[in-house]
Amino acid sequence: MRAAGLIRRRSGHGDAPAEAMGVSEKPGRRRLRLYVLVAVVVAVLGVAACTPAPPVVATIAVRARAGLPVVLPDGSVVYVPHDDAVSVIDTATNEVIAVVGVDGPGSGLLGVLPDGSAVYFPSVEGTVSVIDTAMNEVTATVSAGSGGYSNAGLVVLPDGSAVYALHSRWEREGVVSVIDTATNGVIATVPVGRGSGSPVVLPDGSAVYVPNEVDGTVSVIDTGTNEVMATVPVGRAPGNLAGLPDGSAIYVANPADDALSLIDTAMNEVIATVPGGRGSGPIAVLPDGSAVYVGNSNGTVSVIDTATRELTATVDVGRAATHGFPVVLPDGSAV
Repeated sequence: MRAAGLIRRRSGHGDAPAEAMGVSEKPGRRRLRLYVLVAVVVAVLGVAACTPAPPVVATIAVRARAGLPVVLPDGSVVYVPHDDAVSVIDTATNEVIAVVGVDGPGSGLLGVLPDGSAVYFPSVEGTVSVIDTAMNEVTATVSAGSGGYSNAGLVVLPDGSAVYALHSRWEREGVVSVIDTATNGVIATVPVGRGSGSPVVLPDGSAVYVPNEVDGTVSVIDTGTNEVMATVPVGRAPGNLAGLPDGSAIYVANPADDALSLIDTAMNEVIATVPGGRGSGPIAVLPDGSAVYVGNSNGTVSVIDTATRELTATVDVGRAATHGFPVVLPDGSAV
């Protein structure tokens, strides 16, 4: 698999050669090339460049089947999930300083508390491993389901008080377990739709949104009552979600429709359907909320103006769009 460089936002025109920064695989391990900037790590996730990509500053060997990395809020450490372990990378030295065994197999996703004190690892066996980041050890394993799931994901509330862990099976209803981070105990269980995917949370923490691929809906969980307060019909096979920074809307990728649904979070209704690329997938939003970038299965990235709700550009990036997630730099200058 090869991930390319960055899409640089610029006012001028013209193309510069794409420069690769990415991944090479060898038996038993995968090499991640990490570019670190302002406590953000871009790894395995880039898309093709309109300007040259930043230089590769290190090539770090980690275990095979690496998932999406997360960085601690202070930028000091990166955690990379694998099937049954998490690699811990010191960003000052770009070296692996620990490999933490967890209850797997995982889904390639992690969640980190806002204060950086713990990382949560969901597994398809219905558990969530809690890693203490001071010791880099598992301090709790939370039972959040019966096992045998096909998907697992989670989201952390902005205040760090709870983790919403999703476990689902294809063609069956999923379940969201609400974990109190003070006790690491399950305090509520919320049923959602069939074929449910990874959730997102509003910036104020008031609601969690869960896509249900089989049902073609999005479940909306009220975090005050831990109940589903709305089920929103969207397009076919909804998968990836992303919210605007002000919390006013959620974009839902519907790959079977090659389009995105826009949910108004005040009404929890679809207010617009925006054409995207073929097999619309992972979504990234600029920090100012002005544009949405969508990776497509045909090797392109769609750029949507959030003010006009129109497709304004389609960038050809090759296989990077199929295998990775777009990541936005903190200043919004590049994807």
